[in-house]
Amino acid sequence: TKCFGFHGSCFTVDNYQALADMARPAALLLHNTGCNLEGSIGVQRVAGNVHFALHSLDFFTLSRLFPSKDALNASHTIHHLSFGTEFPGQINPLDGVSYSQDHDPGTKEYYIKVVPTVFHSARGKITQSSQYSVTEHFKLSYDGFPAVYFLYDLSPLKIVKREFRRPFLHFLTELCAIVGGVFVVFGRIDAVVTGTAARYTAASKQMYTRTLERLGF
Repeated sequence: TKCFGFHGSCFTVDNYQALADMARPAALLLHNTGCNLEGSIGVQRVAGNVHFALHSLDFFTLSRLFPSKDALNASHTIHHLSFGTEFPGQINPLDGVSYSQDHDPGTKEYYIKVVPTVFHSARGKITQSSQYSVTEHFKLSYDGFPAVYFLYDLSPLKIVKREFRRPFLHFLTELCAIVGGVFVVFGRIDAVVTGTAARYTAASKQMYTRTLERLGF
């Protein structure tokens, strides 16, 4: 087996090729450069996980590429994460979530409970999809390399959402009720104001009459 010297160690051809393939990404990571991941993954309807982590043919290769792990962490921003076809009102609680790691390297874990959802649109279209809830956990890494795990499990329950459109007649009924209510309120206010004004006018006239009588008019 042909060996290559590297920091006093002997690497096989496979080891050397792995170092060559990972040299540029390693250099970018050490200069605070991250990755932008986008795509979709087909998964079975059973519990599982999707994770992002540093891997190699062996741990020794990683330890040589990253002798200092201070520049590596699990900081990330989740712009969008959903299960199934998107539909109006779908709940994706991880959308826009950011995590900044300011302590020792470790694994950030998201425990996701996926709830199957059937959406019936007002036009009669049926969409089979899912929504989810999530809890977070962080644990220190034994090897010092960071990772992000999305561990999902399916709920035995199902949500059925239906979209309704109110008929125009219902809108007219509500509008008439609002207008009628406004008229009733203003009628009562007018009655109170008119009654108060009438009583005040009557009291003023009575006081004026008594004053004239005292003066002998």
